Amino acid sequence: MSGYGAFDSVCIPQHRKTCLTRPTRLPDDKHMRLKALAKHKHISIDKLMDGLSTQAIAEFDAETRFRAMAAKGSIEKGLAVPDKLDNSLGSRRKCRVQ
Repeated sequence: MSGYGAFDSVCIPQHRKTCLTRPTRLPDDKHMRLKALAKHKHISIDKLMDGLSTQAIAEFDAETRFRAMAAKGSIEKGLAVPDKLDNSLGSRRKCRVQ
């Protein structure tokens, strides 16, 4: 068990009013860095882990939706999207690059 820290209770919201508590084992250095990050953001480790898990799930959901749409879509239409986006952003995009 040496070298591993544990979050004794990472609250994973399942519904608005209830949480499941899940112990999570992490290497000590990672635990200390997450603890420092939470302190820097002035939030609890539970809130930090909730935010990180929400972000990871959102990224996974977006990729899943993209892959499902890509499997049904047209290659030509898909490749036209970046050009359409570039044209719609126009000068705003160029200002950010400079």
